[in-house]
Amino acid sequence: MLSTVSALLGSLTFPIFCKLNYQLFCHGFSVIDFAFNLIRPHRCSGDSKVFYLKKKGDYHRNLVEFTTGQERKDAAEHTISVYKSAQSVHLSPSKLANLFDPDASWDKDQLGDVLHWIRQVVGLICGLLWGSIPLVGGIWIIAFLAISSGIVYGYYAMILKVDEEDFGGHAALLQEGLFASVTLFLLAWILVYSLAHF
Repeated sequence: MLSTVSALLGSLTFPIFCKLNYQLFCHGFSVIDFAFNLIRPHRCSGDSKVFYLKKKGDYHRNLVEFTTGQERKDAAEHTISVYKSAQSVHLSPSKLANLFDPDASWDKDQLGDVLHWIRQVVGLICGLLWGSIPLVGGIWIIAFLAISSGIVYGYYAMILKVDEEDFGGHAALLQEGLFASVTLFLLAWILVYSLAHF
């Protein structure tokens, strides 16, 4: 079988071989393009998006080799634009800027880490504030839980606009870092209250 294929390819003239190669590139890329559109490019992580864009750039670069005239010029322009897109994704703004970018891609661990640290900061600030005012009573623990959960919900639902079902639902996102933040909140509240008012 292999000898038959190599004999067939060996008998092809260069223009026919180029045309065959061009057709293979076109069909191969259309399958890759369909698959990438199927998995929603805006949900892909940066590395996956860069990989895809580089492959798309390679495809257009190969088209430049096997086409002529206007098709070649269009393929060259597409090559440049796709490689620039890959570079801009790869050299995206700082991580801090991504925290407020609804188009940024998040995986479950990244979003979990961000929500965890948001809760810790809120817990520390509320604990310091509650202890210095001084506030006492269980109602303030409930107030802290409501404020903390409201900030976390507002962050992932309104600022990032993520689909919570991709990350395990509201319950999974809202409990991310909850127990550690309650501990930090209580520790800060008790220490500040005790040091400032006794």
